[in-house]
This record gives sequence, C-alpha cells and structure tokens, in this order.
Amino acid sequence: IDTMFLSNRGQIEEYKNAYNLERVFYMPQGYDPYIQHRLNLPEIYDVGFSGAISDEPLHCSRKELINAMSGRYGVKIKNNVRNNIAEFYSQSRTVFGVSDFDYELYTSNRFFVALGCGACYVAKKFKGMELLAENKKHLLWFETKDELFDLLDYYLRRDSEREKIRAAASKLALEKHTDEYRIRNVMDIMEGKTEDFYGFL
Repeated sequence: IDTMFLSNRGQIEEYKNAYNLERVFYMPQGYDPYIQHRLNLPEIYDVGFSGAISDEPLHCSRKELINAMSGRYGVKIKNNVRNNIAEFYSQSRTVFGVSDFDYELYTSNRFFVALGCGACYVAKKFKGMELLAENKKHLLWFETKDELFDLLDYYLRRDSEREKIRAAASKLALEKHTDEYRIRNVMDIMEGKTEDFYGFL
C-alpha cells in the first residue's frame, strides 16, 4: 500500500502511524443519483429512519432519541431498504440521522444518501459537519434533544420551508457528493493533480 483513503479526517494521523504511510487522504462515501433521488410521492411519515437500532455504544444516542421522538411524532423505522431508500425518504417529511462517532468528519453514507434523495435531513451535528453542508439551508442539525424537538415542531408544519431545504440538498449532493465525483477526486489525487478533497463547501 502506498496510498490510503479514509472516510473520516480525525484518524488520518493514526492511520499514517499504524501503516507507516505518508499518503492518507480524507475521502468519505458518496451516493448514486441514478437510484438515489427525490420521487414525487405523498409524505406519510413525520420522521423516517433507515438503519439499525441496537444496544451497541455507536447507537446509544440514536436509540434514545428515536424512543423520545416516537412518543411525539409519527416515526417510521425501516432497515434493509437499500433498493427502495429513495421511495422511503421521499415519503418522509423529515429523515433522521445520528451515530455516536467521535472523530472529525466521521459519518455514515446516510448523510450523503439523504441529501441525494432530497430529504429534509435532521441530524445530530458531528465534528466538521459545517464543512460539508450549511445548517437550515441543506439540512437541519441539532445538538440536544430540545433542539431536535424545536426543529421538528417548526419544520413539520411548514411544507414550503422543507421543500427549499430538499431542493438545496439535492443540488449540493449532485454538485459535490456523487460516487462519480468521489472517483474523479481519488483519481486526481493518485495522478498527482491535487491533494484536496473536492466535497467541502
């Protein structure tokens, strides 16, 4: 190995040291707009969540917040919906996301898939999130349960404001976060044309 691409920026130095490598670059996952895009479907869920819920440390905040939301909003949870994620997200007024990663710019691909599907994505803020998207323009972020509830109370009643966020999310995702864009970025780094990540604002 002479070059490594890592899906978070917070562990680059750890990986350089662990593998005795100079060339370790931040390169998160992307999404495929061919299958992951907005569909014109009725919104039937207040909050949609796609993913696992378990007692693992990674899911502690997720489980706690989903349980709290379920007593207040119409929450729908689905897993194993990779082939119809666009349909599920399009049927959800908001899409929820949180993982207890503790490194800078560490997120699952849910972040990019939700933006690409034109979701009104409501996510717990992670380190460096502001480098990838703008709050209340491309998505909604929160840091506490009270902030989450305030956002949902406000935006679930305002269709036009959610629609503006969805449109901006789709535009941003198409411009900066497709799989094709990531591959081009990787190839440009490998060919010595850049050392930069192209997906920052």
